Amino acid sequence: MDAWSLSPDSWEFSLHIGRLLLLQGRSKEALQHVQTGLALRPLNPTLRFFTGLALLQQEQKAGEGTEKEAALFLHQGLEHFVSQRCSESERGKNFLCSQENQDPFDPLSSLNPQFLRGLLTLGQLQQKATLSEKSMTPEQVYHIVAALAARSVSQFVCRSEASRQLEWVLLDAHFALLQRLIQQGEQQAKAAVDTQALVAKRCQALTALIRLTTISPCQELLD
Repeated sequence: MDAWSLSPDSWEFSLHIGRLLLLQGRSKEALQHVQTGLALRPLNPTLRFFTGLALLQQEQKAGEGTEKEAALFLHQGLEHFVSQRCSESERGKNFLCSQENQDPFDPLSSLNPQFLRGLLTLGQLQQKATLSEKSMTPEQVYHIVAALAARSVSQFVCRSEASRQLEWVLLDAHFALLQRLIQQGEQQAKAAVDTQALVAKRCQALTALIRLTTISPCQELLD
């Protein structure tokens, strides 16, 4: 905040203040800062991503127009992340190595639980068909989050609060995929038998995954 007060025209300071205010639950103030940064750098994908999050976290209920705008910003952030990783793999690295060499201070990093949580929110919006058919489906978004979270958790040598947050993201992504599978089974009565087998298989895998986490037993985990 002190640095920003000396350089209020810095879009980077506006971005970092905004995303930290979001973590503190001060979404109204956060929106003001990220929108200030967005006015200075309107095409910056990181600013657009966190503006989308801030729009959704306002106290008043977001309307359809606001949700669509927020979903678009979140989707652009995801596309930027994927294109960056793919361009790195084309320069001689494979996709896995490009993931491991990420800058942990980059807000759009798979090591940042806030970014992955934002992607989970995008998946929830896509369940309402908020964006056009050309956009990623909820299942695609959830699969990406699950894969990124798993790779990020595996990079932590020591278990910490940061790694536990990533474990929660991993569990939530797989649980979202399970819920989607159940919903699809209810909609497609003819394939109910096949869906039940897939649901049972995913439940078993999720149970095994829960046993491997370092999260302390709690009601949310049991649910």
